[in-house]
Amino acid sequence: MTARLALLAATLLTLGLAGCGDSKGEAQRAIERADRMVTAMKDRAMKVVPVETEALVDSLQAANRRFAAKDYLTARNTAREAQGRAIEIANSLAAKSTELSSAFMAFSGQLNAAVGRIKRRLSQLSSGSLPASIDRVAFDALKADVPTWDEAWKVATKSFENGDFGAATARADSLRQKIAAANALLGIKAGSM
Repeated sequence: MTARLALLAATLLTLGLAGCGDSKGEAQRAIERADRMVTAMKDRAMKVVPVETEALVDSLQAANRRFAAKDYLTARNTAREAQGRAIEIANSLAAKSTELSSAFMAFSGQLNAAVGRIKRRLSQLSSGSLPASIDRVAFDALKADVPTWDEAWKVATKSFENGDFGAATARADSLRQKIAAANALLGIKAGSM
């Protein structure tokens, strides 16, 4: 009986170790495939969808951490998910680039008129007393901020020209929010921005 138990224990241990070796190899191959895919698309993707790309890189790093902790099943599954997500992102880059480019160009066409309206209204209100509906502190802050918008737009445009659509769009959105807040403060009824 003891010999049978010893044989059974040895067999189970051998099968268990073989299973671990197999799991380890599968996890390592999955991580290597995911790493190749992420590396191949990362630079371009960071310029178009930086948040999603950073999450993808984090996921691949998580797979590597799970592998180092000898949690091969989780490492393999995480790497496979990262690989699938890398394919999704890579396949969406052209459409997303077009979408961001179109949005940036549309905003660019509206920017000069919107900023011009704000500057004119600031000038009008600066020459007299402010209406009660306009907070003096907010007005002064806006007056100090508006001159920085030209430089912010130049930086956004430079990012756009370099193909960094994600950064360009983020900067344009920030400027769009400032313009909307300025319009609200100054009582300017503006077109859609």
